[in-house]
This record gives sequence, C-alpha cells and structure tokens, in this order.
Amino acid sequence: MLSESELERLREVCKRRGAAEHVEAIAALARPAVRVRLTRAEGEVPVGVTRFGGDPDVASGFAWPWREGRPLAFIAQVECAAVHGLIGECGLPREGLLSFFYDAVEQPWGCDVGDRGSSVILHFAPGQALERVGAPDFEVARDWGRHARQRFEPAVARLEVETTWPGFETRAVERLGLDPFIYAGIVHEMMPDEGPFHVPCNQVMGWARQVQGPMATECAARWAGLGPAPIGNPFTGQPGEVETSEVVAKRDAARADADRWRMVLQVDSDDALDTEWGDTGMVYFWVREDSLEDGSFEVRWAELQCS
Repeated sequence: MLSESELERLREVCKRRGAAEHVEAIAALARPAVRVRLTRAEGEVPVGVTRFGGDPDVASGFAWPWREGRPLAFIAQVECAAVHGLIGECGLPREGLLSFFYDAVEQPWGCDVGDRGSSVILHFAPGQALERVGAPDFEVARDWGRHARQRFEPAVARLEVETTWPGFETRAVERLGLDPFIYAGIVHEMMPDEGPFHVPCNQVMGWARQVQGPMATECAARWAGLGPAPIGNPFTGQPGEVETSEVVAKRDAARADADRWRMVLQVDSDDALDTEWGDTGMVYFWVREDSLEDGSFEVRWAELQCS
C-alpha cells in the first residue's frame, strides 16, 4: 500500500501524463519490498542475520546442494522476521532463516528446461541451532570464465523499505488498458533517482527490477517442461514449428499460472560481493505461491538477466 505522500505524488504524475483515470489501478499494483544495501564485512558477522556471500549458517542435518558434479554457491541468507518487521505479510515465513544457493559457475540464464536445479532455497525453522559451515572443496576451472565463482565475499546488509512496480511488459500492466510507454514514464518518475551510475539493487520480495523482460511466464513454462515457443524466422518469413494441441494447451496453462509466481530474491552485480552476473546483470529467485505457502520452496526457478 502506498503512503499518503506517494499516492499524492502518483496523482500528480498521472494527471500530468494524461492518465488521471488510472491512478487507483496503478496504485493497486505497487508492492513493498526490502532493499538490501551491502558493504564488505569487516570481522566476524553474527550467526543467523541477513547476510550475502561468505559461508552459510545452517542447522544440523544440512547437506550442501550440488548440480552436475559441483557444489552450488551460497548466495545469501535472509532473516524472515526482519523482512516481516519492515513490510509485513509478504508470503515468506514469519520466522526462521532462508538460504539461497545458485550455480554461480555456469550461471544458467533460466531459459532452458535443463536449467532446473540451478538454484536451491532452504528454510531453517526458528529455534534450530545454527552453525557456520564452509563450502565443499571445488576448484573452478579457468575455462568457465572470469565471472565464475564458487564463493563470494561476505557482505553485511542494511535493510530499507522500498516501493516497487511491475515492468511495463508484464501481464499486470497489460490489464490496465493504458499505453505501456505512458505507464513506464509514470513509474520512472515514481522511482527514486539514483544518478547516472550503477547502484546495486539487491532486493527481497516485491516486483523484480527486470533488466530485460518479464520472467514469471517463462518460469511457469520452464517448470512445466516447456522450452521457448517457436517464433519462426523474422527475416525470411518462415513460420515456426507448429506445436501440437497438447503443447499449446500446456503453454496456455503456463501463462495462466504465471500470476502465481513471485520474485523472492534479486541479487545484483555488486562490488561488495565481488559479483558480476553476465554484463552487470542480476540473478532472480522465483517461487510459486503454493510453494511459498507450504514453506517448501520446491517449485522454484532462477533467472539471470543482463544488459
């Protein structure tokens, strides 16, 4: 929900841009998020607090997640109570610690069905004793590229509340019946001006700060086992492969299912972590609502986008 000052600002911007009749509908799209500003850790960080990089704090019985013969990299841990204390009910568990892992060696884009398993999200319930553990020994070969990592620099987090908005190409904006470019201009004015240089936007919950395009439909489709839809050749006019009615029905179901997917964590290219996702890109952890509600985080997908 927008504050009174944000709502007044939105009314003024919409009126100036000829969209006064859309104020309430646009306001309803806003979602609160927790912006995470990182600084390189100096000394030991307390166990169980929100932190990016370094080694994870885990409970007894934890087994390090692997993919294709190599351990996933620990990306971040988020203290659920701290998130709820800032933005209230948001779909995450009210208490406990969430740990996020990703294949930071290969850095899958999430565009392929085979990218399943490139991320893991674990929830350690409140009351469990936590201890800090190091990653399994694994040497990253040089041919993986200069951005491949198995461990990131530990960084401490400062949490802030921030209002987020859906990208102009999302289904939520399509339903507005407003020119998407007018909408994009409105949201641009509503967002804080952070200057001309890259300011990392690490974030918990809220709308994704997408670098390229919408991701929810792609997450739903890949989870359902569907690859990219055939688009044909735009230069020759050659049509794409005609899909069977069964596949078309699965795509329709995935598009409908997209509304149930939520971006849970967004990790930016950040000097504090020594991360570089592609070309100053971001990694996004998505979870379907039912998997958030039951606390399993099993129906999930990771996407990487860069400029």
